[in-house]
Amino acid sequence: EDKYAVGFFFNFGSEQDQKDSTQQIGALDQGGLGLPDRDYYLNQDERSKTLREQYVAHVTKMFVLLGDTPAQAATEAQNVMTIETALAQGSMARVERRNPANVYHVMTIAQLQDMTPDFNWKVYLDAKKEGSLATANIVSPGFFKAMQQQIDATSIDALKSYMRWHTVHRFAANLSE
Repeated sequence: EDKYAVGFFFNFGSEQDQKDSTQQIGALDQGGLGLPDRDYYLNQDERSKTLREQYVAHVTKMFVLLGDTPAQAATEAQNVMTIETALAQGSMARVERRNPANVYHVMTIAQLQDMTPDFNWKVYLDAKKEGSLATANIVSPGFFKAMQQQIDATSIDALKSYMRWHTVHRFAANLSE
């Protein structure tokens, strides 16, 4: 893996084929959240609400440290939370993921492209040096539908906020105070 890579939206890797243990297959899975799990975004108890408020405050502070005005940083942090919440809503819960049948959806890359027309899989896979990949396990199809909806419906500025956040979040430990 490229040590400078930043993951946005989803996770990509390989796994043993559940239906043919002699094969390794590509796997695309839900991801793209700054908080540890989808439930942090969706639970409505007071603790979860407080954690979300603290997360938005943290993201805002990080954008200020990058040089944004407080108002600009607050807008960007809200963009991040809106996108991540939508991705969490499309994510499969941990309990659902325990059933192997729920996480096995082998598709062709063409089928994945049809499902997510606003994401160019050829460009992505070529950049990952996996351009010859013909099929992959799309672990959580509902997540990729949510991702497509966000790419389609969200402003470019909001998507930039989201990607900027994930970049600084990835490298925060390596940055100056």
